[in-house]
Amino acid sequence: MIEDKEYTSASIPKSATVYVSKISVTLSTSNIVVNVGSPIMCTAQVTPQVPAFKDNITYSVNDESIATIDQNGKLIGKKAGKVIVTATVDPKYNNGKVASDSKEITVVKHAQSAEISGPSTINTGDGDQKYDINITPLDHTDEINVAWESLNPNVATINPQTGVVTPIAQGKVLIKATVIASYTGKDGKEHLSLINKKNDEN
Repeated sequence: MIEDKEYTSASIPKSATVYVSKISVTLSTSNIVVNVGSPIMCTAQVTPQVPAFKDNITYSVNDESIATIDQNGKLIGKKAGKVIVTATVDPKYNNGKVASDSKEITVVKHAQSAEISGPSTINTGDGDQKYDINITPLDHTDEINVAWESLNPNVATINPQTGVVTPIAQGKVLIKATVIASYTGKDGKEHLSLINKKNDEN
């Protein structure tokens, strides 16, 4: 005789390990250039979007003398140069393999101020006199272009490119220098700042 028995199915728990398929670093600025002392944010976008991946990202730079980065992705430039920033997900989430991506950051040091240097008094018999522009800080990385102008050319003229003043008559003249400090970012665009200074000549 065959007995009837009731069989029940049992659920067997299974676990699956999800590995990182791709990691990329996206910066908060489209032009990956940062000024000394200024911060930018580096953000790692991880695919697939698993919370554990986001919480286990390590940020690093290859030269901390040029820039530093914290574990929130905040990078601060320290001196002019180029640095590689890397975002890495813990290898345990990628079957023991390193999942990372890197971006190059250019750190620049902008000109902050400009002062005209040259004599404050010129005699008409002294002939031409040269004026110059002193830029601070001295170790800036900007390209500097200066346009000179005499605001009273009846008293003295100035070469707009060279800054050479030619006295003509007795009187007072105001010499103006328009300084353009520029750099070209990796996007190919020029970023300009204007510095205007004036100096009296008697």
